[in-house]
Amino acid sequence: MEEKNNKYIAKVIMSENGRVKIRCYHNWIQQCSSTGNSVSSGSRHNVSNPEQIAERSIKRTRSRIYELIENNMFDMHSFITLTFKDEISDYYQAHYYLQNYFRRIKYHMKKTGQEFRYICVPEIQEERSKKYGTDVIHYNLLTNLKVGSFFIPKRERRTQYSHTKERWITSYYYDLPFWKYGYSTAEALNKNSSTGGLMYYFSKYMSKSNNLSFFNKRKILHSNNLKSNVVEYISDIRELEEIMADYEPFLQNIYSYESQKPYIVSFDDYEYQIR
Repeated sequence: MEEKNNKYIAKVIMSENGRVKIRCYHNWIQQCSSTGNSVSSGSRHNVSNPEQIAERSIKRTRSRIYELIENNMFDMHSFITLTFKDEISDYYQAHYYLQNYFRRIKYHMKKTGQEFRYICVPEIQEERSKKYGTDVIHYNLLTNLKVGSFFIPKRERRTQYSHTKERWITSYYYDLPFWKYGYSTAEALNKNSSTGGLMYYFSKYMSKSNNLSFFNKRKILHSNNLKSNVVEYISDIRELEEIMADYEPFLQNIYSYESQKPYIVSFDDYEYQIR
């Protein structure tokens, strides 16, 4: 059976909070309908330098996290850190323990007709790596679990040093139920938290060294019940010109880039945003 391919020159991306982005490309992008993968007709993907590969991977990871936060920020109530007391450096072993934790939460939430939502980023603890010479893994999560609930109960006040935040912290919310593999803490998210503010929680954990440690592994773990962007693919230059003309009074090029055509910008996170 012949595989059907579709080409597009731009995307109109609409998020849950009503923001619209128009992302344009130098080259036609060919999307394979059977796999959903996109391939550029240009040569910009021919990158073999590990540093460049790491930088592109970090960009994609940040972009994906931003999308998930932007569309689900109003459902997220807590920021959780999960660490291991043992020197666990194997990605799949750590993932097994994490999934055990998730299964217990889902089981209890299902009893009350609730769903567990989360965005999770694994990280190598640099301080422990320097001290013990082992890349010990821990997790940072945004979840819809509420601080003070059954899943994040209030404890006696405790002050101790946080290796993840590299400072002393005083907390009432630690040693979370169901996480029996090490230390855990939780913080309530501010009701006025913005997408950018929530993104800050994760962006500081994304480094080239961390990215290379999880090469060819999932760098973002999230529940399947999260909302995503609605994307419309534009395959006609004239249609793109009409869209750009309609939105022209409201367009803001959020990246500075000179191009032969005002609506064509580069592929890698160069885009227009509707103000």
